[in-house]
Amino acid sequence: MSDFDRWKATRCMAYVEGVLDGWILAGGHLCKPEEVSNGEQAAVVAKYLDDHPEELHLHEGILVINAVTHAWPCKK
Repeated sequence: MSDFDRWKATRCMAYVEGVLDGWILAGGHLCKPEEVSNGEQAAVVAKYLDDHPEELHLHEGILVINAVTHAWPCKK
């Protein structure tokens, strides 16, 4: 992996973590396991984007929330 690829991956992980932190601070609720790493969260978002191209017109933050809540739905 090149330095540029590492930088892109780090930036992606930081963005995802920032969106999720902001969501929680704004009163949103997430049910993801506590042991999930930033890299795993970013991988979940990347897979969601690949699997749901019809949503790519949505804001990036919404896509992150959609991906994480789809991967780890809250139990009722």
